[in-house]
Amino acid sequence: MSLLDSNVRDKALAVNGVASVVPVVVGFSNWKLPGGSMTPVFIVGSDLKNGALVPWNIANGSVEALNASGAVAIDRSYFDRLGVSAIGSAAEIRGHAIKVAAVTDGIRSFTTTPYVFADLEHART
Repeated sequence: MSLLDSNVRDKALAVNGVASVVPVVVGFSNWKLPGGSMTPVFIVGSDLKNGALVPWNIANGSVEALNASGAVAIDRSYFDRLGVSAIGSAAEIRGHAIKVAAVTDGIRSFTTTPYVFADLEHART
């Protein structure tokens, strides 16, 4: 993960045509499966309140549900791979308890590593 300081944000905002600068966190992590083994995931975190990058094609749950501590959204196509079955399923990422709060349909990675969407602050953790 790379952090941009406020000077870079201010420089970006000074560019003609740039209306806003919205923080987004992206990076790889490990999802702990029920049996204890790990599988890689790609974390995407954004400020859900300002209309930043949010999960799309939500089939169950809502973007608002991701405001809860430890709440994540995953695509239903990765249920088996991540050892979950529905909203409310619990797991662990880097020692932090998480719970599936939203399910998407059709958000697949070209690398086959599952996307896990979360609120910006929770993703940073």
